[in-house]
Amino acid sequence: MEPELIPEGVPAGDAEPYEPPLPTEEDERAEADYLERLEADRRRRLDALLASDDALKTAGEQLNQLTALVSALTQARDGYMRKANEAVRLLKEEQNRTARMGKKLDAQKARIEALEGENEGLRERIAIVTEGA
Repeated sequence: MEPELIPEGVPAGDAEPYEPPLPTEEDERAEADYLERLEADRRRRLDALLASDDALKTAGEQLNQLTALVSALTQARDGYMRKANEAVRLLKEEQNRTARMGKKLDAQKARIEALEGENEGLRERIAIVTEGA
């Protein structure tokens, strides 16, 4: 069995488990820069390899065209999705507004029925008073 490696400055034994420090913003920027340089180097090497042979060069050009097409299609899809999401949002707002208006309409119908009942009662009282006079 291999001995467990203990980071420098951390006591061995019954000490609390070692937790490495959280990465700082500077660490994250350095990592992003490194990955960017790595991708640029990979792209440069791939371009050099593809340019070395006519068949590979043609394949590389097609690859670049297809990559551009995928990018354009992705952007178009994202635009359509934004529009669809906006349409859904507007539809939900309109449905909520319609539901609120329906509740108000029902309340007004109930109020009208109550007033019509009250009006009928008043007409009956008027008829009784005019008959008696």
